[in-house]
Amino acid sequence: MLDEKMTIAQAVDQIYNYIDRKGLDAISPYSGHPGNLALPRKQEFCAALNRYRGLKIKK
Repeated sequence: MLDEKMTIAQAVDQIYNYIDRKGLDAISPYSGHPGNLALPRKQEFCAALNRYRGLKIKK
């Protein structure tokens, strides 16, 4: 779904487009929607990526 040539912004856009097409339960490890999922705003998701110190990004 993602490749090494994408920027972080492009990758986030692709993930959110996938969620728009398939629904939020498509990224859940459970079968069916358990009813307790909420989609954060893109800015919040990017901010969480920014704070994650274990993230490895290739240049």
